[in-house]
Amino acid sequence: MKSTQAHERRFSSLLREANGQTNRHEPSHDRNQRLLKNSTVGLDIIIPARNEELRLGTTLEILFRSATALRVECNIIVVDDASTDKTAEVASCYGTVLMRNSKRLGICGAFKRGIEKCRNEHVMLCPADVRDFAFLQDAISLLGEYDIISPSKRHPMSYVTGFSSKRWLLSNAYHRAISLLFNVKTSDTHYAKIFRRDMLRRVLPYCQLNGAMGETELIVQMIRFHAKIIDIPVCIVHDERSSKMDLQTVLEAAMDIPRLWLRIAIDNIRE
Repeated sequence: MKSTQAHERRFSSLLREANGQTNRHEPSHDRNQRLLKNSTVGLDIIIPARNEELRLGTTLEILFRSATALRVECNIIVVDDASTDKTAEVASCYGTVLMRNSKRLGICGAFKRGIEKCRNEHVMLCPADVRDFAFLQDAISLLGEYDIISPSKRHPMSYVTGFSSKRWLLSNAYHRAISLLFNVKTSDTHYAKIFRRDMLRRVLPYCQLNGAMGETELIVQMIRFHAKIIDIPVCIVHDERSSKMDLQTVLEAAMDIPRLWLRIAIDNIRE
């Protein structure tokens, strides 16, 4: 297991490599800001993280490299969702904006809280275990045209490895149910998503779910408000051994789907 000191040394090395600098005494956060000061695109990236000490550092390293190459000015917000490990320490070593929840809010609950610290026109919800950010290049080119940009594991040009047969079965069943009940025109309502912030703020008052189903609710509600959405290809390298999908998560989603459908049906009647 990498220590937080090792994470900080590795991050400093990455920034020196990207910027051609060798000043080891400059704080990593200041170096990060200087590295990106001439960027042309601004993007808020919110990473909900619960007990992600082992995975978060690698995600941030890859993210900074990709953002630097694409000249993206990232405002990275890590929301520590009541972790019991050193997630917060790892996030701090990388110069991110750190928010800490005293009690667990869930993925979407943490994302909603992170929006408080956003400052750019577009916001990305990012898992803590992403290993390839190549999709950012396609996403950036589409920012002005769409309200939701959805890297999709089901896009015909996507590459996905590490998913077990059981996970694919559950994922496809979930997607099929969401498509039929809510007429969602995207092939993936989970994983990383980029939203136009003004549209996101418009629908947040209608969103009540904070767990994994909350990600789907955001998209369903935005589509109700006529959001434009596009799927783009993505490379996903999944480690089933560290998967956080369990029976409780599946059961919660199974109960939340009909609740969301009923609530939206009532809202449509009222409108």
